[in-house]
Amino acid sequence: PPTYPPPPPPTPPPRPLRRQRQMCIRDRPSGFVDSAGVFADDIERLAASGITNGCGERLYCTSRAVTRGEMATFLARALGESPTSPLAGPPPDDGCCDEGRVGVLAHAQSWMDPYTSGGHWSFIRQHYDSMIVYEPYWDSRLDNYDDVFAYRDLYGIAVGSSRANDNPEWLLRDGAGNHVYIPWGCGGGSCPQYAADLGHAGFRAHLVDHVRSLVARGYGGIMLDDVNMAWRFGTSSGATAQPIDPRTGQVMQLADWQRYVAEVLELLRAEFPDVRIMTNVIWYADSPGFTNGSIDRAIAAVDFLMLERGATDRGLTGGTGTYSLRRFLDYVDRAHELGTDVLFLDQGDTTVRDQMYNLAAALLVSEGNDFAGTERRGMIAPTSFWAGFDTDLGDALGDRRVDGTVLRRSFTDGLVLVNEPGAATVTVPLGEPMLTVDGDVVTSVTLHGREASILVRT
Repeated sequence: PPTYPPPPPPTPPPRPLRRQRQMCIRDRPSGFVDSAGVFADDIERLAASGITNGCGERLYCTSRAVTRGEMATFLARALGESPTSPLAGPPPDDGCCDEGRVGVLAHAQSWMDPYTSGGHWSFIRQHYDSMIVYEPYWDSRLDNYDDVFAYRDLYGIAVGSSRANDNPEWLLRDGAGNHVYIPWGCGGGSCPQYAADLGHAGFRAHLVDHVRSLVARGYGGIMLDDVNMAWRFGTSSGATAQPIDPRTGQVMQLADWQRYVAEVLELLRAEFPDVRIMTNVIWYADSPGFTNGSIDRAIAAVDFLMLERGATDRGLTGGTGTYSLRRFLDYVDRAHELGTDVLFLDQGDTTVRDQMYNLAAALLVSEGNDFAGTERRGMIAPTSFWAGFDTDLGDALGDRRVDGTVLRRSFTDGLVLVNEPGAATVTVPLGEPMLTVDGDVVTSVTLHGREASILVRT
């Protein structure tokens, strides 16, 4: 697709704070700044359990010997003499932070209809944290399950629909006056959706009205598809097209299109501050710099980003290149910095090994509010649900770390190990017996390239 030199990115407007992120273990006073090294995870676990408070403000003093009095205090707390000892009962629930669990989201396409016609609502409410659904089918099911995102394409208008026929001024055209389409599902010289002009005030008002009707019917979220922030315009045969920008009369520039997308999302956020908004993204549209102001604005305006294909995307590589797994995870970090959570959506005919990899990658960056899911119906349907989705490793003991080609992250109740795509096979000693998701006790794990392990402390 064509690219254009972008102008200097505009300064994003201040974003209203919609939620306060919780302070987690690594941000607490007990998160020692000098505990790096081979025993870092153990020290953090001792601090999280209340056994040690360190030697000063956020310091553990790893190079200083422990006195007899300090060791006596450690032992007394560990044996139950301290109300914060793990043997004295669980600590009070402070709501923080559970990064070791990723919420489960199901995409309720037509294959899900037999399960949403009755008889499975108890399972759905117990195992699914949210769903992407379709109106008007779901209108009559909101009383059974309302923690949903109603699907809508951001700028697609169905060919032959009343919206297209009654509002031709909303439709983008090329320099010859031909309609411009969304290049998806095209065949036989036609595509199913026109590309709408996101800069048109009438189309923006129509979008606001549609979300308002969703809210009136009881929907609390919307999933907007095709928020790619990359060049996605086609001819009737699906070839790349260059639409004319009605505001300039010239070929539309990518930077202007990205700005229109950001403006529309900010408009929806301003109009509906309590509605959860999810958008799909092409994460590498701003790689490797992550400096595009319009893309930052688009991310900051919504609650969730759908990462289509998730970490199971076969295009992800090892190392630190533009399309590497590490850059992909850096993008998620950037979204979190902007206050937005993510959905790792595995797509395609994938295996249990793939599900493990996708979920493990999500746990590497989790802040406790993200989702994972799959469109492999045989692994997420109520009658064949993969038990790994219910994994909960507790609170994170820090951020992910890199050891050669292995990315790892420790939690109060477990450990995640991810070997990069294309990496050589490695064996990782655990230092203690741990349980696999399948319930096997292991003291080491062997990982091939593009393979992961999620382990629970015994």
